[in-house]
Amino acid sequence: AHGCVLVSDRPRHEIPDNFVDGEEAFFYSTPEEAVEIIARLDADPALYERVRQAGMAKFQVCHTTLARAMYLLNNLTRVMLAAGQRPRWWQ
Repeated sequence: AHGCVLVSDRPRHEIPDNFVDGEEAFFYSTPEEAVEIIARLDADPALYERVRQAGMAKFQVCHTTLARAMYLLNNLTRVMLAAGQRPRWWQ
């Protein structure tokens, strides 16, 4: 959430509403790939800015503390209702 392009190691598990590789962030599998991505971004300011803006937009919708808390509560509610339990926060 610092306003720059996210360049991170490739996630090993599924992340709900994760950033789209090459559109909202960049993910790498090796250190060499990370260096290539950074060089590409350095050489193409328009690409950097496009991905930066898309990543910030995705962050603001899906990855703020509030968005993640809502995701957790929605899933917890769904599981509890499926088990025949009424969540206390519905009272």
